[in-house]
Amino acid sequence: ATRRLHGMSTSSPRIASMFYRLCVVAASASALRVTVLGGTGYVGSRVCEKLVSKGHDVTSVSKSGSKPDGAWADKVTFVANDLTRGPREGLEAAVGAPDVCVSCVGTVGFDGRGLEVGNGVANVRAAEALAKTALQRYVYVSVASEVAAAKGWLPDYLGFYFAAKGDAEKAVADAVGEANAYFVKPSFIYGGDSFGLFPPRVASGYGSAIEELLSGGVFTTLADVLPGLLGVAFRPPVSVDAVAEAVVRQALGECSENALDGTVAINAAADAPAATGLTDFIGTFKDSSGEPMFSK
Repeated sequence: ATRRLHGMSTSSPRIASMFYRLCVVAASASALRVTVLGGTGYVGSRVCEKLVSKGHDVTSVSKSGSKPDGAWADKVTFVANDLTRGPREGLEAAVGAPDVCVSCVGTVGFDGRGLEVGNGVANVRAAEALAKTALQRYVYVSVASEVAAAKGWLPDYLGFYFAAKGDAEKAVADAVGEANAYFVKPSFIYGGDSFGLFPPRVASGYGSAIEELLSGGVFTTLADVLPGLLGVAFRPPVSVDAVAEAVVRQALGECSENALDGTVAINAAADAPAATGLTDFIGTFKDSSGEPMFSK
């Protein structure tokens, strides 16, 4: 179809070329430079994929710097940096001077010092390096406050984990200012095609079934009234895709809430559809006529 620019027809090759170049320039001007710390991991890789699909300039910084499978990865710059070791200059070069930073860096395990370094030191050092840049927003994937509040019910070594998460949150706020610091705080994240123990992973179908089940009224009531870890156990988990979407919306300035604490808040920010894993599973049971045998 022929368009017109201030009375000139874009059917002219010269005008059409100019129109195209203006569109390219406009698109480039709106693209953000985003550094994703931990961009090859469980959440981080999905964040990178979503960002490049929206046309943004993405750099992933991770210990390995390895490039994941998928065509989207061709559009990401992958940089290897441990964050916790090496000269300050190397870290500053790795994180660059982005408009936005997202940190999905974190670790779990049984070693207190490892939890302190992987969750705290890594994020604090990165935040200190980024504090020297003209960063617009900083998004950090932390942990649900309800889980942190139940730390007294957990083994002592996990105290290092929660303290390190708190150190990281403070460093992010110090680096960019509280108004520009954003936090996504999930409890248990599920998703993908496989199960795992270290770190713990539950596949999408099973996780969705648990989320749907625990989102029901009686379980919400139990979670509200039971103390500590007992209450947390009745909170629904959240899909890794919902977490990644919420992170991206905060990173792009599309979410005004600075803290998304727990599954309900994350799902709302991500416009995530209601979990249907349990309904889908029940629907697989059919009688001889092909009709469902059970209803939820």
